Amino acid sequence: MTEAEKLSAAHSLLRRMPPDQLSSTLLSICKMSPDIMESLLPEVDQPLKIRRDEVAKRDFIVCDYNRDGDSFRSPWSNRYFPPAADLCLPSARLREMEERANDAWDGYKDLYYDPSGCTGSVYFWDVDEGFCAAFLVHKVVTGVGQWSSIHCATASDGTSKYSLTSTVLLHTSEEASDGVRLMGSLTQTTEHGYEGSDHVVALGNIIQSIENRMRSSIETIYFGKGKEVIAEVRSVVASAGGKNPQMMLAAELQGRMKKPTA
Repeated sequence: MTEAEKLSAAHSLLRRMPPDQLSSTLLSICKMSPDIMESLLPEVDQPLKIRRDEVAKRDFIVCDYNRDGDSFRSPWSNRYFPPAADLCLPSARLREMEERANDAWDGYKDLYYDPSGCTGSVYFWDVDEGFCAAFLVHKVVTGVGQWSSIHCATASDGTSKYSLTSTVLLHTSEEASDGVRLMGSLTQTTEHGYEGSDHVVALGNIIQSIENRMRSSIETIYFGKGKEVIAEVRSVVASAGGKNPQMMLAAELQGRMKKPTA
């Protein structure tokens, strides 16, 4: 198989994996085909993880967007953990935008996700002729499930458009129901125009709108379809004889209508 064919097969497999098995499956693929690892890893969003910033005394999200080697950069102190030499840092301009974005994002995640069990981080980094930014939220409710939101935006200097890839990874489980689980992911790629020079405000408004739409889509796709399936396989109300009450009533009314009037 060519490298392109291997990448296509890997993407096809990973799209069908539940979020809690995504990381282990990705690791297995990279072990079997190390030649595609460098191309595959940046293209696959995995469930987010949390690490502690011992300098700022705050938690932050670790992922490929703030990774350099085996170290991860905190948006709060702008330091890597564990420390290492010659690690990449954002330019002064992007660092100022990153700090403002994290302050705003902290309030956003408290408003929409509730602070308990929720961590948010924003990362900016320089690319040729522009910059990239990642807005991340990881929410954990013990015994109920996890939610990861990943929004990666690219902006090129001299243009008035953002290219944005948004992914939501959902994993619900009910410990009291003997292992009943619901898992899935949703990814959207969009382009958005912007006016002005405040990228933090523009990206914040765009991502807020996208998150609202994606939440509604997940509610319809996963929970709405689940209700539909359950309604088809089992009625909520049943008669003692196992007959459908609506059909029994219809039959009774038809019988009365056929009787001759006095």
